[in-house]
Amino acid sequence: MGLQLPRTHLIRPSAEVASDLQRRLTQGRELLTELTRSALPVPERLEHFGARYWDWHDDCAAFLERVFSTSEIGQRYAEIAIEKSVEPAGFADLLRDVALGLQRDIGFLVRLHDGLRAYSVSVRPPS
Repeated sequence: MGLQLPRTHLIRPSAEVASDLQRRLTQGRELLTELTRSALPVPERLEHFGARYWDWHDDCAAFLERVFSTSEIGQRYAEIAIEKSVEPAGFADLLRDVALGLQRDIGFLVRLHDGLRAYSVSVRPPS
């Protein structure tokens, strides 16, 4: 079977989407750098940082929903999110989970940014 093309396409110009993705990647990398450079010695600081991560993650998810014609890309992005456990996690587990979540999200956005040409803006058929 041949290469399967995405069923979705960009609804905004690819240069604009690339720029917005790059801005979000920069924000994510800054969060990851802050996490790796900070000792985050108290659980409250990690909790605050985790809230900032989820705000960034949710912003990225909303952005993907706005710039693609279907929810396909947004759903794939959501699937890589940190799974919240129903059991209480230890401090080290939370720190690791946030770092891994950031790395997965950044990796997804990098691959998407690098492959934007596959999602060229579709010309709408006349009504």
